[in-house]
Amino acid sequence: MPKIKNERMSGMDTINTTGQQRVIIDLPVVVTLHSDREVFEGLGFILNCSGYCGHSIDQVILPDGWSLREVSDDGSLKTIVDEKRRMRGNFVCRYGYGVEESCGEWAHLSLNTRYYISYDRVDDGPVTLSFKDVSGDVVFMAGQFEERTEEGYVENDVKLIARLEEYVDANYPEWCSVLAYW
Repeated sequence: MPKIKNERMSGMDTINTTGQQRVIIDLPVVVTLHSDREVFEGLGFILNCSGYCGHSIDQVILPDGWSLREVSDDGSLKTIVDEKRRMRGNFVCRYGYGVEESCGEWAHLSLNTRYYISYDRVDDGPVTLSFKDVSGDVVFMAGQFEERTEEGYVENDVKLIARLEEYVDANYPEWCSVLAYW
């Protein structure tokens, strides 16, 4: 498991900047970033290489006031939470015992967009197409459509997808950016 240092969580050392505690993640493996390094650093992440790791990263310091929230029982998945308690990303780490040889050892750091397109289905019912924010609240409901056929989406489905795309383009043109709308 990574060594996570956070005074409030473990009593270990932290960096104290501008009166805030910062979480430090020291990794025995190299981290893969989902977004460009500049995006992480622009948000206040500090990405370090403490040994020989070239352009790679083996230490991550979260921005002021940000923290990690456990998601999985084994500690391999954590949600990155900002100072306003919003889910801003994920930290996934697999190494050590219980890891399949073919998987190897790795860690992955990713950031969430504020909004996303959701295709939800309950049991065998119709698919609900909506635009949601990171907390899961529906911002725009395009509607429901049935299972798509072998040939693709039926005419009504195409209209719903176009309706959603029109709404998103008009109201949230930068919704795919991890930096927008926070």
